[in-house]
Amino acid sequence: MSETKSWCTVVPLMNLDDGLKTPVYFAKGLWLTLVPDWIRQDACTESLSSLDRETLKQLRYAFIVEYAAPCFGAPDPALSI
Repeated sequence: MSETKSWCTVVPLMNLDDGLKTPVYFAKGLWLTLVPDWIRQDACTESLSSLDRETLKQLRYAFIVEYAAPCFGAPDPALSI
């Protein structure tokens, strides 16, 4: 089997009150935290519309899931049946 690498999925959230104490951990690899700065970089947002890029600049919080997989798009081997 291929060697695994660390990956993450970032889900920015709308309409959350400011002032949440973060990070909030929910389960292994899943937490609610501030949107990471790197997600707003051009390389990450170039396929978004200009409206979506502007919206992303305003969002403060996100769910983040970290997992290990052999390549981008592969399922987390720890969750495989």
